[in-house]
Amino acid sequence: MDFLIKRVWKIRKPVKALDYGCGYGFPDMLLMFFMTEGSTYTGIDMA
Repeated sequence: MDFLIKRVWKIRKPVKALDYGCGYGFPDMLLMFFMTEGSTYTGIDMA
């Protein structure tokens, strides 16, 4: 994940992620671990 974020996607600034239908949100929380400081994640589940 670290390789994708820093070298492939080249994310250098904080991002705001919105996930609709996330379930438990595990994959997104894994991504947020490697994101730049100040990034936020909001998960909305339909259940």
